[in-house]
Amino acid sequence: MPLGASLVSFSPGTAISSSQVNSNFSGLNGTTAITGATFSGSSLTITGTTSLDNGNITSNGSGTWNTKKTAFTTGSITRISSFGPVSVGFSANFINHNLGAVPDVILMTTSDLHTTLLIATYEASSMTSSQVKVQANSSVNVIGLAIKF
Repeated sequence: MPLGASLVSFSPGTAISSSQVNSNFSGLNGTTAITGATFSGSSLTITGTTSLDNGNITSNGSGTWNTKKTAFTTGSITRISSFGPVSVGFSANFINHNLGAVPDVILMTTSDLHTTLLIATYEASSMTSSQVKVQANSSVNVIGLAIKF
């Protein structure tokens, strides 16, 4: 078989069991069967803590999915973290971005309402896995998004 897995075949209109589906999932991802899988009509429900793709996709049973990487048609995101509001000013200061890795890009905006143009910039060359150096043309609060591709 091209997938390198032995799979159970299904026929239209024939009832299938969760053990058959679990067998196919196990054969496809090389892990143990999905626990807590139940069928109701034509719907598959998975409850409780779940792990797929050799643990690269997990769920805590409360609707939160964790993945090691999200791939799009072009590009991917491995980490993303929001931060702020943080007060910055004329002097460049390090602020925490909380990403846990050196970001590839930081997106920032001000969170204050002003009648003048406010510009906040960051210094890419000094970024660390936890901080980024930021300054502005006035005393302002910024909020940001740190992204690792």
